[in-house]
Amino acid sequence: MDRQITWVKQAVGLCLENAGSGELRQKLFQQQEQLYLEFTDSEKYAVRKIMQEGFQNKDLIYIFSHFIQNMKAADFGQGLMEAISKETFDPYTGTMLEVQVRRMVAGEYARKRELHKKNVEGFKQALHMHFPYVPAKKRNQNRIVIITEQILSLLHAPTKLVLETAYALQEKLGYEVLIFICPCDGSLPKDLWHKPTSMNTQEKFRNHAMEISYRGAMFQEFQIDLHPWNLKEYQMMLEIIHAWNPFFVFGLGVLNPVADLCGAFTDLAMRAVSTECPVSEAGILVRPMRQAEEMEQEYAKGLGDGQEQLFIKEKAPVVVGQGQNQYSRSGEGLPEDKFLIAIVGNRLDAEIDMEFAALMQGIVQKAPGTAFVVIGEVGKMKNYFQGTCMEGHIFYLGYRRDLVGTYGMVDLYLNPRRMGGGYSSVMALAAAVPVVSLPGCDVAGHVGEEFLVKDYQEMEEMVLRYEAEPEFYKEKQECAKKKMEENTEGKMVQYVQHVVNGIISLIEGRNQTDDCV
Repeated sequence: MDRQITWVKQAVGLCLENAGSGELRQKLFQQQEQLYLEFTDSEKYAVRKIMQEGFQNKDLIYIFSHFIQNMKAADFGQGLMEAISKETFDPYTGTMLEVQVRRMVAGEYARKRELHKKNVEGFKQALHMHFPYVPAKKRNQNRIVIITEQILSLLHAPTKLVLETAYALQEKLGYEVLIFICPCDGSLPKDLWHKPTSMNTQEKFRNHAMEISYRGAMFQEFQIDLHPWNLKEYQMMLEIIHAWNPFFVFGLGVLNPVADLCGAFTDLAMRAVSTECPVSEAGILVRPMRQAEEMEQEYAKGLGDGQEQLFIKEKAPVVVGQGQNQYSRSGEGLPEDKFLIAIVGNRLDAEIDMEFAALMQGIVQKAPGTAFVVIGEVGKMKNYFQGTCMEGHIFYLGYRRDLVGTYGMVDLYLNPRRMGGGYSSVMALAAAVPVVSLPGCDVAGHVGEEFLVKDYQEMEEMVLRYEAEPEFYKEKQECAKKKMEENTEGKMVQYVQHVVNGIISLIEGRNQTDDCV
């Protein structure tokens, strides 16, 4: 037990802001993580018991927020969700906690649903609104409302998906479309969460009606930020949607619990922008693909009464344009004589862990002619590579607006273990850059089995083969080009039509008793 007590004292001590520099603290966390992983199951249980008995729940949440940002053991995510489930928060705080755990905690679907349900109920009570349910036959079947989390740039995959969907619905399928943006852009107390994140927003959209122009089409939109003084705006949103009387409301990648309140008076369909099951109280949960059976069983246990999952067999196309510029390696400070492997993302600090860093170093050690190009803003992940064999074998380009053009300088796209990255991987294929990814993630759903490997060991072997066998590389380039034939405007329209047909079919089944309402 002494070892576990010592571990807790040292790990909790690292959560203090004065516990050395950021770089030193990160290295010390890595050491603590390694020590924890060497514990037996009973010793790990003892660590969690010591913490549960020694700290109040809110203090545990703060401590675990440090742990999950600096150590990857799944136990810490479980401990965090247990601590959150024992507390009651106002819906604003609860919603921002949702943002953190959805970003940082893998699995735990049932507890995420529990937290979300509390937040939905909190906003329901705060808004003091009640609308009678409108049967499907009494709605305007030519209208669809889209609620999303963010509208940012066209390099933001969820933004692209929302606008492509709205474009297909309005311009090709003849629906009237109204868009609401409900970002979770609030804040958390400093003593509750270490370095919380929030959803970026566009200042120009803030709390007033605007028109969005996309591919020559115009869409009406309204953005409501997550602040207590915006209750009237949320009330107005629900009143507008109820009065507009759409056939259904379609949530696309929206976390904000207020969106779920639409399900009280109309049919609500929710689709996550990843392959995960949506965390929502919506009656219809739209899924792009099935996960492993164990995960599907976890999802099934977390579903509420009357919820149905709609699985879409077709892959959602990503309409990608051409690169805006041609870049040279020399002009961007990249080596001309190396096989360049791109790693791309907006959250790489959270997605690149010690295991993937070791994979990268193993590739360089076995194939000195390779190098990595990191595209996206990074900070602490650089600590993994200082003073290692990666010196001269890793280059940081930061954020790139012209991603397709940037891909013209690299040879391969490598995807770490994560849920996101789907859009950036398709852009790689558009530049004839092959992809290597694990299954069961957004990238896998977009690029197909031709570019998948089962684990990190096979990933390393595949990268080495790409680098060593030019003919194999050319074959995969041709696969990439053929894949892009699936990502056309026409395919996108067909996909949206298929999704709408599936939703309508479920609505008709759910509303068979309309005549009795």
